[in-house]
Amino acid sequence: MPARIQGRGIGYALWTEALKHAGTRTIGLDGVAAQEANYAKSGFVKTGSTARFEGGIPVVVLPGLRPMMPQDMIAIATLDRLANGYTRPCFLSGWLLGTETQQSVVCEKDDQITGFATARLCHQGCKIGPVIAPDQQTALALMHSAAQALGASDVIVDVPDLQQDFRQTLIAKGFELTFETARMYRGQPPNPPAVQTLYGIATMELG
Repeated sequence: MPARIQGRGIGYALWTEALKHAGTRTIGLDGVAAQEANYAKSGFVKTGSTARFEGGIPVVVLPGLRPMMPQDMIAIATLDRLANGYTRPCFLSGWLLGTETQQSVVCEKDDQITGFATARLCHQGCKIGPVIAPDQQTALALMHSAAQALGASDVIVDVPDLQQDFRQTLIAKGFELTFETARMYRGQPPNPPAVQTLYGIATMELG
């Protein structure tokens, strides 16, 4: 039988080594409530929260919704930077690629990209993120369009605490709050976003 590795401090040793490797760079994480105190011991400070909602996405159709195309990347990168407060072109170039299990859609108005969303299949339904939009109605329409591209109706979306009104909208539409984490940083947090257009983060694993 394989040797038992739990309780031998291996996880903590890896964690400590990873922090050393990061050096003076800022580190961000989404931590469960039970671990907040442990993260605080390592110098992490809570700056907000992220809530996971699950439910059947309502049909919301708007003009200008279409699949993402490679030539949209420059506009998408700009929207992503404004929504998050930092740039991440390498992440976006890989995350937004269309596959059989992952699709991205955009909303276009007057020849300008105003929002986008990515859906990826999971065990039940699909996870959607990021969702970046100028308003709630567009966010819902992008979520529906992205899920529809994968043939899914049940969706999971992780909503930052700056979107309290959107959280209430999802609850009113039958979504359930199933999980919540603390957004924590060690080091200088990113500058606050210039606009409140982030309705769903990409993933709790990658922010």
